[in-house]
Amino acid sequence: MGEGEGERSGRIIPLMDRLGVATLPSFIDLTMKTLEHIWNEFSEKEHFLLSTHLLPDADAVSSELALAALLRWSGKRCQIINESSLPEVIRFLPGIEKIQTYEGQSLDHFDFLVALDCGGRYRMGDFVGSVSYERLVNIDHHISNDRFGDLNWVEPGACSTAEMILELVDLVGMPIDSDLATCLYTGILTDTVNFCSSSTTPRTHEIAARLVGLGARPEAVSRELYRSWSLGKFNLQAMVIETLHISDGGRIAWARLTQEMCERSGVGSTDALDLVTLPISIDGVEVGVLFRELDGGLATKVSFRGEGTVDMSRLAIDFGGGGHPAASGCTLQMGVEQAVETVVPHVIERVESVQSPIRLH
Repeated sequence: MGEGEGERSGRIIPLMDRLGVATLPSFIDLTMKTLEHIWNEFSEKEHFLLSTHLLPDADAVSSELALAALLRWSGKRCQIINESSLPEVIRFLPGIEKIQTYEGQSLDHFDFLVALDCGGRYRMGDFVGSVSYERLVNIDHHISNDRFGDLNWVEPGACSTAEMILELVDLVGMPIDSDLATCLYTGILTDTVNFCSSSTTPRTHEIAARLVGLGARPEAVSRELYRSWSLGKFNLQAMVIETLHISDGGRIAWARLTQEMCERSGVGSTDALDLVTLPISIDGVEVGVLFRELDGGLATKVSFRGEGTVDMSRLAIDFGGGGHPAASGCTLQMGVEQAVETVVPHVIERVESVQSPIRLH
């Protein structure tokens, strides 16, 4: 993302003077003091490290890129370093080549470490233990966030972390070019599941329309995300479908994704992240669960997706994880089969205790 035109300032330009009430999201009155406090803290420092959760998704990476653009526009030094490598499907994002993967390299001392889209400090991985910094800033929209930062801006009312970064961009007064618009649009699009999740509001569509007007191209983003699969990924999807199980009542579906499947298909595990939606895509299923093998079979990532009957974040919290009411996850230190035997009965008990909603057909 390149520099925009306009005056830069270390202090905040009054929002009402530039934007007008109609451009503000529903949660801005609650977060304005937090935003102002965070930016005024940022304005006093020079050196920033941005990071996000393990196995980052499009919202996490888009938020990193957008905040980095804002900090650099404001004259700050900024690096983005993640413990996990990036999925190929989002490598079209402008500026993504500037994101580094931590490989044991020596790191500078930073004024701020900013964690984006992380429900807990542990979700950034072990590398943060090697980072020297003065203060930790936690910016996230997950309802299960444990407020682990020295400064916390946690906004469950936001549809995505990208939406929150947009508010900061507007607050500071940075012009939005097509690269920045593309990143923010992609984060919002993906974290609302193509504007289909319960977190999607009229305001979400207003923001998306604004970003399209500023240069984001929906057709190009959609093509990169959803219509550029390799043959190997289609083969991997078929393998996952073969493992699919559905509960007796048809309300719960679960599947497995092993590292051996990834090897056979030639698809890296980070490029299989969007397969988490397969179990919930079946008509009548209210909770879908994908069990993904990690660490040579020693751990399992469990991803929950729901249709609103049961709070997915509560399911994940039961196993030490977290997330949104409609999408959440946890990591268990056990193999896939043991994870299935542990989690599925618990999910069945939770779901069967809740009355199934009436569906319109």
